[in-house]
Amino acid sequence: MTNYRSILFDPKTGKTICKFPDLPGCVRNYPGTAASAVLPIKLNTCKKGKNSPVEVAICGGAPEEAYQRAEAKLPLLPAWLTCGRIKITDTEVKWNIETMPTPRMMADMLILRTEHIS
Repeated sequence: MTNYRSILFDPKTGKTICKFPDLPGCVRNYPGTAASAVLPIKLNTCKKGKNSPVEVAICGGAPEEAYQRAEAKLPLLPAWLTCGRIKITDTEVKWNIETMPTPRMMADMLILRTEHIS
């Protein structure tokens, strides 16, 4: 994930496998970095000869100009309230945007045993 763009990258070959649609709405990385996680993969839903569905969530982040405003000692901008979710194994990949209860940035996402994200 870079700003609002995402790719699937093969670290062995150094090549991009595919490019995903731009994440709508806002920039998601440094300095107000969004949190991201691969959601729990349910192996029992896999059909013979097919890969298990894989979904990624990217939550929060800050506006692109947040760093410059902070450096200039201007009022700080709030973090984003949204999460983008994308099933990277779908044939027609698209982002689904959800709203969180509170803004979030520069955080880690922890997957609990209940499959909830903290």
